[in-house]
Amino acid sequence: MRKVGVKTTLIIGAYSLLVTCAFLVGLFVLNASLQRNLQAEMDGVGGVFIMSPKDIYDGIVIDGNPMYGGEMITPDALSGFFAAQLTRLLPTIAVCFCVFLLGSSALLWLLLLRAEQRRIQRLVKNLDSISEDTAPVIDDSAFADAYGRLYALFERHLDDYKKLQAYLTHEQKNNIAILRADPVLQQNPTHARILAAIADSIDDIVTLSDSADGGDIGEVDVSLVCAEACDAYKHTADIRFDFDEHLSYEIAAKERWIYRAVCNLLDNAVKYGGGNPIEVAVRREHDSVIIIVRDHGIGISDEEQNKIFTHLYRVRELNRDGYGIGLSLVSHVCDLCGGFVYVDSAVGDGSTFYLAFNAS
Repeated sequence: MRKVGVKTTLIIGAYSLLVTCAFLVGLFVLNASLQRNLQAEMDGVGGVFIMSPKDIYDGIVIDGNPMYGGEMITPDALSGFFAAQLTRLLPTIAVCFCVFLLGSSALLWLLLLRAEQRRIQRLVKNLDSISEDTAPVIDDSAFADAYGRLYALFERHLDDYKKLQAYLTHEQKNNIAILRADPVLQQNPTHARILAAIADSIDDIVTLSDSADGGDIGEVDVSLVCAEACDAYKHTADIRFDFDEHLSYEIAAKERWIYRAVCNLLDNAVKYGGGNPIEVAVRREHDSVIIIVRDHGIGISDEEQNKIFTHLYRVRELNRDGYGIGLSLVSHVCDLCGGFVYVDSAVGDGSTFYLAFNAS
């Protein structure tokens, strides 16, 4: 607010100075015009001069009127001349000054409007750059106070939501664990598969709602997690897993994050791999741990590749035959771990997903 006030003060001050200068210039022009007109009138009368008080004192005075060269100028005549000239020039000068005043006022309004628009754009830009680690820089005290109140309210609602979600997911997972331990359900593969899918969906929801400062982050051996994920899908697809057992593949993460990310990639590979073998590999390159999941299925077009990691895109496509919300989870896991995900694909040639993380 202080910066905005200073800028507004400077603009208004400059405008006042401009109007004052224009008024003084107008007076100067008026005086010069009167002098020129008077001189033109006197040039038409021979030997007429305008005399100063000293000239009048030192010159010839007849009946109280100055004389020079046989012609005489009375004070009344001189005043009448100036009044006539002023009456003739005043409308033009008044119109010019009004035009200048209107134009300068419009310019001032545009400048103030531009300054306000730039201030609003700066506020919007600051709000767009809000993250969990940085607060927006707001130079408007009233707006900053309103934002602070809204942010505090949002934080309270978010905490309530997290508590409710944690409670519901905990209770649901407990109930599912009880059902999966039931001997009757264990004898029914269909029911067991449905329960497993529900448990995986709950883990996906919890992972999507996690944040990097959620705690419980530790050292995770990516090769072990990938091996566990491959074992979970070995009965549904031909999965080939490769890694170097002599290398370390530990990263800072949660085991659930990595497991659900790899499982979602495997799930997509099974769905769209056309029954072909699926290759999973873990590599250690330049202090990075890289997970590679390759299928030989239908592939992804270039246009789709630019959208599949966008969360809102997958939310809209949930009811269609697409890659689904799983890739949003994969991207979110990479963000949580400070890594990134990349896809190399072509229609009809399969897809290869790369997940890269900083090695511990």
